[in-house]
Amino acid sequence: MATTVTTPPRTYVVKYDGFGSLDVFQLKFTVEIYATDEQLHEVNNFWGSSSRRLAESKGDITECVVRMMAIPVMMKCQGGRHYLSCVNEIFKEEGWCSDWFRITDVDFHDMTSSEDFIIDKINNQTISPN
Repeated sequence: MATTVTTPPRTYVVKYDGFGSLDVFQLKFTVEIYATDEQLHEVNNFWGSSSRRLAESKGDITECVVRMMAIPVMMKCQGGRHYLSCVNEIFKEEGWCSDWFRITDVDFHDMTSSEDFIIDKINNQTISPN
């Protein structure tokens, strides 16, 4: 009887730091990747601008696809759906494959408050009823 050797998934921790010193939100997630490089190319090539994305990742297809998934993960979290079951729904959408990816941890903290917004009055014009 032949033994099947299963390659462990590639695991990455992704952190968002797009606002530098501004504390708008923090996002960190851990993803396990079960896809081969060929399958990762399928995911990247499904969407437009695949060559540009791959070049921005210096030819690293894994980094390229992980960067792609970061945006929908962020959007789910900002929409209040930062539970693992909700976040993993992105892999059921068109262009992804739920067998190839699994997010195993999500840490999201929205640090905005209503006090952070600046309100500027545009004019003092009053509208009178007819």
